[in-house]
Amino acid sequence: MSDTGWLSSDSISEDNSIGTLAWNNPSQGRVEDGNVADQCDDYQARDTYYLKVYDFNAAIPAGASIDGIMVRVKKAISGSAGINVRDHSLKLALAGTPSGNDLADTDTQWPQFEVLEWVEYGNETELWGLTPDDEDINDVNFGVAFSAHLQGGARPGIMGCAWVDDIQVKIFYTEAETGFTQKVMMIQ
Repeated sequence: MSDTGWLSSDSISEDNSIGTLAWNNPSQGRVEDGNVADQCDDYQARDTYYLKVYDFNAAIPAGASIDGIMVRVKKAISGSAGINVRDHSLKLALAGTPSGNDLADTDTQWPQFEVLEWVEYGNETELWGLTPDDEDINDVNFGVAFSAHLQGGARPGIMGCAWVDDIQVKIFYTEAETGFTQKVMMIQ
């Protein structure tokens, strides 16, 4: 089994098919550089739109079988103690459409106090309930769709911010057999 190593995307957009909150500076959520896509909200519980990253230039060899897909998100919470931000949704996007199993960790609070940390999802055998092939993964519209659930403090006026610095993928694959069979004909 081979893997691509961690890949960053060439493109990012918002998808309002989920959530009610647009991201501020969404283009900042695709490069690990400390500049973040963010969304801040008060004490009301609300969800962000999807941040959709795509066009990973995976270069999976033709005919290879996809064994698993990992995603990692570099994220943090900005705000006072008592701020609550969790994953809302995390899906792969095939042909640009969020698809398959949702691997969001809706139970775990994000890293706090503006300390950006990588959090990983999936593994070398996780296919997210899909059967992608090399063409799906190499397509410029293959990507990841990620949404946050924000709930600020316990009282009005306490703001919580979700920060996303980068979203990356690692694809695990097995190359197709390249052997050939030689047939010999005997002429009498």
